[in-house]
Amino acid sequence: MNMKTTKLFLAIVAIIAMVSCGGGQKRAEQQNGAPDMHTSEISLDWHGTYEGTIPCADCPGIKTVLTLNEDRTFAMTKTYIDRENGTFETKGNFTFIDGRIVELDLGREGKQFFWVIEGALQMLDQDQKVIDGPNAQYYILTKKACCQSGENCCGGEKEGCC
Repeated sequence: MNMKTTKLFLAIVAIIAMVSCGGGQKRAEQQNGAPDMHTSEISLDWHGTYEGTIPCADCPGIKTVLTLNEDRTFAMTKTYIDRENGTFETKGNFTFIDGRIVELDLGREGKQFFWVIEGALQMLDQDQKVIDGPNAQYYILTKKACCQSGENCCGGEKEGCC
């Protein structure tokens, strides 16, 4: 091999080494939990009003209405069905955990977690795990498509569709 061929061979080996090392870095970033930029917080239209009836141990259910505002505030109304004076309202702030889970700050009552999915919020337990079992489908709040006339929708910021 002449000197020119040797230099060309070494240059090709160096390029191959750089390309293959770059791919390894990307895989390591993925394995080390580097943030995925395709999160619910970024990709989904998460703000709006969600509602559903969640299970209750000693009543027919808890009608829950939760409004998430773009400014990271929320308003939640829980009505215990068939209970006198069974309506409770909570307002506060929320944050996103890993861009996928909404963490409501309920003050003295602690925190409540929801997984943001397309058109719905799925309630999570205190360990931020999906609630499973025979009643799992009842722990989902569905996003309201539009507000009714005269209704305080989206925290009062918008009229019409949320």
